[in-house]
Amino acid sequence: FVVVCLAMSILIWREPEPFSVSCLDVGQGDGLVLRTPEGNCFLVDGGSTNKSGVGQYQVLPYLKNQGISQIDGIFISHTDQDHINGVKELLEYMGKGLTTIRAGYLILPAWAERPDAWRELAEAAKTAGVKVVTAGKGDELPCGKVSFSVLWPEKNATGKDVNEEAMVMELSFGDFQML
Repeated sequence: FVVVCLAMSILIWREPEPFSVSCLDVGQGDGLVLRTPEGNCFLVDGGSTNKSGVGQYQVLPYLKNQGISQIDGIFISHTDQDHINGVKELLEYMGKGLTTIRAGYLILPAWAERPDAWRELAEAAKTAGVKVVTAGKGDELPCGKVSFSVLWPEKNATGKDVNEEAMVMELSFGDFQML
């Protein structure tokens, strides 16, 4: 019994990654998973226009394969379907108790006028017990050795043109910077 348990723990054990950026294959769309040295996990977008079930078939399997059970924050750059439909699925699964993965925050662009897709995402997050916050130019999110600086949208952004007023962030980790 002891030998079997030892063998299983050796097969299952993974050394934690110090910092990683993973680009998910979501097809025509966008999806990133960021992991910090402190063990935090962030999802940036997660949608597709040419694949259906992105949440179920791309995002969830990746998170489970990596042993991720907690997403500290989900950043949404803007509300076009190729950036949000997988995230919306994931939030709906959380709200219905269909996954053990949980999220702390949904971070949406700080727009004065919020499109229907923005409101639907916020509602799905609230149903799932995920806190909804907004971010705009000048906002900072320090997370251990990693920090996020929001460069856009301006504080007076309306949200009428979601592409022009999309959230843009700079991630910094030591000498590494990523837009």
